[in-house]
Amino acid sequence: MSPGSGALSGEAMSRASAGAATTFSNGPESADEFFRSVRGAFERNESNAGSVGYTLVALVAVLALIALLRPVLLRKLAQRARRERLTRLARERGLTRADVDLLGVLAGHTGTHPLLVATHIDVFERSTAAELRGITPTLAPLAGDVHERVGALRGRLGFDAHAEHEPLLTTRELRLGDSAEIFGVKTTISQVDEASFSVVLSARPEATIGVKLPLTVLLEREASYSVASLLLGVDPVPSGYVLSFAHDEAPARRHNRRFVRVPANEHVELVAESDGGAAPQRWNGVLIDVSLQGAALSIRQKLAVRALLRASFSFRGETFEGVEVVVLECEGSPSGPYRVRLEFRELTREHERRLAAAIARATTRKSIAPTSIRA
Repeated sequence: MSPGSGALSGEAMSRASAGAATTFSNGPESADEFFRSVRGAFERNESNAGSVGYTLVALVAVLALIALLRPVLLRKLAQRARRERLTRLARERGLTRADVDLLGVLAGHTGTHPLLVATHIDVFERSTAAELRGITPTLAPLAGDVHERVGALRGRLGFDAHAEHEPLLTTRELRLGDSAEIFGVKTTISQVDEASFSVVLSARPEATIGVKLPLTVLLEREASYSVASLLLGVDPVPSGYVLSFAHDEAPARRHNRRFVRVPANEHVELVAESDGGAAPQRWNGVLIDVSLQGAALSIRQKLAVRALLRASFSFRGETFEGVEVVVLECEGSPSGPYRVRLEFRELTREHERRLAAAIARATTRKSIAPTSIRA
């Protein structure tokens, strides 16, 4: 090997050694720096992940708390709204403090709110019947007793204006002059208050005081009521004898059908107009049967007896929109469904014509029932 080549090799070796030294000195530091940067990145990610996790947990907890508190808040808001409406109603109707207290007592009998008792005749009658139950029957209310208080409250709430076509929920709703029949004799209601009602007969009946007697009350062309009432007294008057009775809180309605009724299985929608521009309340059900006088349907929600609604339905290819109806009956278990009996308040001539034709197509039997509600 020549000296030149040896010198070159030595120089190359020196440079290689220097490079190796440089590589050796920089390698571990670079590796440490690299691993430190990676570890820092993971630590930052773990920190960020932990923050996101805590945020999600907090959000879930807040949502769960809202879900738990929402029914309570809604209930409190509803209670507040009912209290405010009851206050307005008391002011508008001139209710006394004693009246409002009595509403609270009545509401306790049926597990409802005083506002519901004051605005729904069916709830009012059930509640007052429960309040009067167990009280010794009397011929007339005494000053300041529960009969007088209930009667005064009835008048202030407007529940004493019972119309003939409205279903009779209790004989306390009878009016002077209403038709009645007892012992096969037709007569009229001569007196009624919250304690009792009376009829007049020309001859003294063979009846024992303290015994329940059957009567029939005839209020309107479509129905009569079977009443069983305790005879409280028989008193002579110039025109005969006054028979006084305790009230029957559940007179049995009997339909005197004048129109053929045919089965139906069609969708029906009921609408109740709301005050103050609010959206109308709606219910959906299924028709059970229909006649020119009214219809029966099945529905999931309970409707208030005597409620005025608008019904829209189809039957045998005919469509009827916005027919005014009144709820006569609504019976069923608390969880539903309910069987509802509706009465048509006023059919237009066009509605009557088309409904009569549809009913005629739906029945194949001969019927003596009229095909028109008009004379």
